[in-house]
Amino acid sequence: MTRRSSAMAAGAAVAAALVATLTPSTSVAQGPERAATLPFVSPDGKHVVYVREMQDKSAELVVIDAAGGNARTLARDPNGTILGGWAPRGREATYVLSHGDTTLLYRVGLAGGTPAPMTRIVGKSLRLSNDGQRVAYSVGEWTRSRLTVAALDGRGARAITDSSASWFNMAWSPDDRRIAVTRLDTTRALAVWVMDADGGHARPATALPDSVGRAQWPTWSPDGKRIAVQVGRYDRNDPSRDRADIWVIDVASGNATNLTPGDDPWLDETPSWSPDGKTIVFQSTRSGRFEVWRMNADGRSPVQLTR
Repeated sequence: MTRRSSAMAAGAAVAAALVATLTPSTSVAQGPERAATLPFVSPDGKHVVYVREMQDKSAELVVIDAAGGNARTLARDPNGTILGGWAPRGREATYVLSHGDTTLLYRVGLAGGTPAPMTRIVGKSLRLSNDGQRVAYSVGEWTRSRLTVAALDGRGARAITDSSASWFNMAWSPDDRRIAVTRLDTTRALAVWVMDADGGHARPATALPDSVGRAQWPTWSPDGKRIAVQVGRYDRNDPSRDRADIWVIDVASGNATNLTPGDDPWLDETPSWSPDGKTIVFQSTRSGRFEVWRMNADGRSPVQLTR
């Protein structure tokens, strides 16, 4: 592998500006096969859930052991909007399904079975807090929306941003006191922002040049001091020119480090940090199609987990 040095749902993007947002590689031209995408590591570090997209445009939620293998399908979505996650302690997986402006959240055991509904929210891009008590979601259009926080049952909903931009791909900090989120402004500039869970102290966490790419899809380190993001450059008409890397940002200083530099024409996207902080799981086209991979938190020793 050659290397170079230099300083992301779920749900379909419905505007051209969002082509590389919720499913980052999706474009007008056909991109790589999405065999295993959008991974999330369980809170106990023992499992990974991911999405497998099918040829009929449906999708499945699949769970594997953290080392790979022992794959089990937990849920299916004929509309292909499913996105996984975890209930507290990692004993159950969660997933969201989108129907227009409505999002439904479910939980399901790791052996499968009948899913149990958790909430129904009028909003998009919903993420459950780590303690399972609150949800963050976006209200409005994909091009203009308000980041909103509510109790799990939807009570006490409060917009914590205005609607001068679009907000999606939320990630709660380990202590649930802050939220990292992708922000798309009216100029189509894309960046990851960090703010308190009540909207206070909102600021951009990434400030990368356009030549490097646009940042999205944050995940917090277990100590809450860093976020990993995907940074990509995408060509809607020619996916062969797409390139994405996983970067780590120091939240306090803004210092940014590319974990996956190189000249290879592949996409490393949608990072998810392990609870011990030692590894990061992500989707990648290194094998020729999207599969789930794991690497050390410094970018070394990448290993393919799905095949």
